[in-house]
Amino acid sequence: LLAFLLTGPFLRLTKTHEDKPEFLLLTDNSASMLQHSDSAQIRKRLKPLLDSLASALTEEFSLRRYRFGRRAEPSDTLTFDAPESAYTKAFMDVREALEGSRLRGILLTGDGRYNVGPSPLHAAKALGVPIFVLMTGDTLSDANAAIYELNYNQLTLTGNRFPVEATVRCTGMRGRQASVELRTEQGTVVDRRTFEIRSNDHTEKLTLFHHTEKPGLHTYTVVIQAGPEPFRADNVRRLAIEALQSSQRILLMGDAPHPDLGALRQALQRNKNLEISLAIADNAPDNIKDFHLVILHQIPGYWPGGLSLIRKITEQKIPFWLITGLNTQPAGLLQARLPLTLQNALPGRSDDFYCTPHTGFSAFRLEPATLEFLQKLPPLESVFGNYQWSDQYEVLFFRKIGATVSSLPVAAFYSDQGWRQLLWIGTGIWRWRMQDYEKNKSFDHFDEWVTKVVQYLGAGGDKSRFRLEVPTLIQEGQNIRVRAELYNAAYEPVTTGSVDFVLRDSARRTFSFVMVPSERSYTLDAGQLPAGRYSYEATARLGQETFQRKGMLLINPADLEKQIRGSDFNTLLALSRETGGQAFRLSEAHKIPQAIRELTDYRRVTWSETTLRELLHQKLWFFLVVALLSAEWFIRKYFGSY
Repeated sequence: LLAFLLTGPFLRLTKTHEDKPEFLLLTDNSASMLQHSDSAQIRKRLKPLLDSLASALTEEFSLRRYRFGRRAEPSDTLTFDAPESAYTKAFMDVREALEGSRLRGILLTGDGRYNVGPSPLHAAKALGVPIFVLMTGDTLSDANAAIYELNYNQLTLTGNRFPVEATVRCTGMRGRQASVELRTEQGTVVDRRTFEIRSNDHTEKLTLFHHTEKPGLHTYTVVIQAGPEPFRADNVRRLAIEALQSSQRILLMGDAPHPDLGALRQALQRNKNLEISLAIADNAPDNIKDFHLVILHQIPGYWPGGLSLIRKITEQKIPFWLITGLNTQPAGLLQARLPLTLQNALPGRSDDFYCTPHTGFSAFRLEPATLEFLQKLPPLESVFGNYQWSDQYEVLFFRKIGATVSSLPVAAFYSDQGWRQLLWIGTGIWRWRMQDYEKNKSFDHFDEWVTKVVQYLGAGGDKSRFRLEVPTLIQEGQNIRVRAELYNAAYEPVTTGSVDFVLRDSARRTFSFVMVPSERSYTLDAGQLPAGRYSYEATARLGQETFQRKGMLLINPADLEKQIRGSDFNTLLALSRETGGQAFRLSEAHKIPQAIRELTDYRRVTWSETTLRELLHQKLWFFLVVALLSAEWFIRKYFGSY
């Protein structure tokens, strides 16, 4: 036997494999699944029903079971407590997890309501397999009023009136009166709007206003009331607005007396946080560093010190608003090295023109009534010539030629690492203020526009050497991301220091972090924390110097699922129709296995694997030889042959 094995004979082995195709059971595990009329049935019967369907398909398919809320994960446990319904993300997760597998179909169980991400139709079609849908819930809409969307600025200045734009939707309430209220944290109503619900699917957009005199983070609630309704979780939305105590010094500097200066001064004096100084030509203040913003009217002009003043402003990077006019000297603009120059000017000849605001401007928001006012303005007056603009500007106003809006800028913002400038062609702004009063019996629209421009210019002038970016309001479940910048005495960004970040909740529990330096800044991902109000304190150390920043952070409870009412069968039907599957109600669940067999290819893949192996390498022969040798040794030993 040993001699035979040592000759090295080979053995031909053929092994047959059989693989089943894969099928996925994907189930919505979000809280909205229990907010329908069949919620009790869903809680008790859905899991056993899916187990039964899985058993019926085991013979034909290799089954996988996933659930999803924010994301898809392998599990057959259903808790229905996920705070979000991200259908698109679920399909993308499935595609990534099952890439390369022989997936032949998906059974999707859900109510069709998604509140995160775009429409799931495109992501579903990208899977390339039929999707069968088990639809839960109902589309019957009870009487319901909901706050659909809120738009507001998270920052404001103390004393300034800030708007909160609320979009509300009322279903099944035709003929009722509804009211929308803005309430403080203590429950005090500070503004209210009422409207009549004119249809059974009525959408209304309203703007609420308020102001605060105290700096810090203020929380508010927007509440809609429209009479009796069975579902009230979507009647209330929370928001947080941080009020900044910002007392800014602004210099109005003119080459000569002009009514524009008076109009701008009167508009800005209404803001208690602004300290306005007016100077003409030789009365310019000695120390320009004392001002946070400078408005230059027709400078450089005939006053000899205008060019020197502009150079001081640019050297110290003070935000400024430059208004050109008939006194503006083209040579002075060129020598000042500004992004705006005037060529081929005709001395003594003026140019009157109309302008209109840029509809795509997004740096700050104006009220719709103010935008309407800015559409029809008296003309401005400037020197006749060819104005040249440098690149990288953001247009605020365009020139109108007849009834056509041209591409020629009249006013444009420039920004250089936070240092903002507004360059403006033409005088006559005072006429705009007069027209506002003539048309509206107030100066509100003009004053709002001027104040927003000044606030935007001044907001870029942060000269602190430690700058911190912390969100004031996030939703529960979102990561808290913080960014900081640290500067040396020459205002150069450095990352050689250290930055500590501390969060404290209302129970005074402390969460400490160390921010990570990158190329030019420090970053931190503090992860997720429970809903509530938190205070933060950031401490930066650079050599022997220490800088601190403090503030408030509000984490809103994740209530997206509570804002869902009724199922979206249209989305579910579209998913099944566009992918070649079918949709079924709970009462039709028994039809699903047969439909899957008819519409999917569940043929098994059979393949053979043939290999050549040396007979000597088979373990059976090894043990046989060892057994024979052992038996021979034992027999010889026993009979005394050794």
